[in-house]
Amino acid sequence: MLAGGEVAVVRELHVRVARLRGRAGAVEQPPAAPPTECPAQPPADGLDEDFVIQPPPGDPVRLFHPPAGGSHGCAFAVGLANVKKLGGAMIVNDPTGTPQLLNARAAVRTATRLRTQPGGAFTRIDSYGEMQLPDARSTFIAFGFQPVSAKVEFTTGPITISTATVGSPPDRYNLAVAGFYQSLRVHDVTINGTPLDVGDNCRTARPFPVRLNGDFPDYTNVIIGGPLRGTVTIPEFTGCGTGGEDLDQLFTASLSGPDNLIAMNQGRLCVPSGGGVNGCPPVVPPLPGQEPDKAP
Repeated sequence: MLAGGEVAVVRELHVRVARLRGRAGAVEQPPAAPPTECPAQPPADGLDEDFVIQPPPGDPVRLFHPPAGGSHGCAFAVGLANVKKLGGAMIVNDPTGTPQLLNARAAVRTATRLRTQPGGAFTRIDSYGEMQLPDARSTFIAFGFQPVSAKVEFTTGPITISTATVGSPPDRYNLAVAGFYQSLRVHDVTINGTPLDVGDNCRTARPFPVRLNGDFPDYTNVIIGGPLRGTVTIPEFTGCGTGGEDLDQLFTASLSGPDNLIAMNQGRLCVPSGGGVNGCPPVVPPLPGQEPDKAP
């Protein structure tokens, strides 16, 4: 469930996205249909320990790696991202466009510790994946009066999905984390309808960590999917401008900073090797806040 403050923020994101779509005008060409089958090859990259849930202090956990290397599957994950400084929002992996799939290996490693051992009971399941997000367009008001539109290109590193059950009843609780490093590139910028040439390499100066958390039981594991939320700090920008014009400070002042909300919704994982019954073909989930019986 969303906390009260997050509900308000997600509702506001939907308002901003509606304005964005209203300003976008007619679509030149209808988007291609989203993929309906998982990629033939599983993701090549593995777990990033920066995002793996760690057990409470105590005895070391026992690690187990399934001989098959986990289950290969895929799912759609769609969402909203907020740029706090500008009061702007963008749709991430737009379900009305051509959303791309999360290519995943589920349960590639488990970690366990008995309740009778120092530190108490702990069970963790680690998975990983990769996803090439399509560009997103954002429209916002800069400096309180100037309409600015831009496309954002995402470069997303390997995605680690870690879920854990900690402790024993009545103090048992569950955790879920999806984490990765990401860079942003801004292009196709217009100010009040006039193109602004920012060059081909206007991007965040370095990759930044994205850590999204899921609340049990809304998000149980990567197989079932569900909502994930988190905030990110956008680094300063570099490489912006052409012809000797340096626009780095402009984009840094407008976009960089902490507390930018990301709200994602992951659909159920399709696992073709399981006979394609559960979750196949992959279904595009609704945007966060648009789930059935939930107000946007």
